[in-house]
Amino acid sequence: MTEKEDHPSSKNPIPVDQIDFGPFFSGLRWFFAQIWSGTVFAFRASLKRWWLIGLWSAIGVGLSVLVYLMLPKQYETDTLMTSGEMGNEYCYERINNIRRMVNNESFDLVAEELNLELEEAETINDLVYLNFHRRINPLDSIEDVDLFRVAISVFDVSVLEKINLQLKAYLENNEFALTRKGLARNRMQIMIAKLNQDIEEMDSLKVLVAQSLTPRGTEGGFVFGEPADPIAVYEKQNLLLESRIQFEDQLRVMDNIEIVTYFTPFQKHTSPKLFLLARFGGIVGFTIGFIWALLAFYRKNRKGTLVQA
Repeated sequence: MTEKEDHPSSKNPIPVDQIDFGPFFSGLRWFFAQIWSGTVFAFRASLKRWWLIGLWSAIGVGLSVLVYLMLPKQYETDTLMTSGEMGNEYCYERINNIRRMVNNESFDLVAEELNLELEEAETINDLVYLNFHRRINPLDSIEDVDLFRVAISVFDVSVLEKINLQLKAYLENNEFALTRKGLARNRMQIMIAKLNQDIEEMDSLKVLVAQSLTPRGTEGGFVFGEPADPIAVYEKQNLLLESRIQFEDQLRVMDNIEIVTYFTPFQKHTSPKLFLLARFGGIVGFTIGFIWALLAFYRKNRKGTLVQA
């Protein structure tokens, strides 16, 4: 007998286990059978109690329409403004301060800050600062202007124009803004005064240039002064005049905050939406009616089964 034949594993090999998928497929068939049975039951219940489902759906839609008529209408719009010397961060903090008051329903403080009547302040539903992410260089402006947008939601569009103007005044009429505005105005006035002085000196220089181009006589003959470039003198004076005009224009529009576009008083409200409310009410009513129909059909079938038994 060889060594291979004497080995125990060669005489009694270990059988390989086989996986029985029968219970799995039986459970799967039972699961789909239950789904089919439930679907058929729900379909039969819906056919038997269709009027109940329709009634509850109509009630849901009707209640939604009633809620729509009772809710106050909200109007949303926005304004585009420039931050001027203040910067967008300053405007962001100031507008967020008003928004916190509105969210806390402190409308007396809102009315005080924006110089509004209490009834007018109570029409504000929300006020949001939005970055415009764009800079513009307006005509006759020395430097770019920062823009920002303010979105507002109100219950009465008739107060939008007043809120727009009072919001502008709120942003620029405080100690910090007035100080910055005064410093900028003084800086502009100093620059204009310096340009006026330079222009007067250029006028004197023009006279000297004209004289230098005229021959001067002496006892020994004619002596000519060193010639100057009159074109360069005139170009320099024109640049000074243009700079003065720009600074004077900026001084005339020295307000820290400017309104680019005003709040638009749209006549169509943005919320609530009748279609969305009616759809939501219809879905809720349908769900209630469907569950009621299932329960009624189930009780009827169970009662019939007990009578037969």
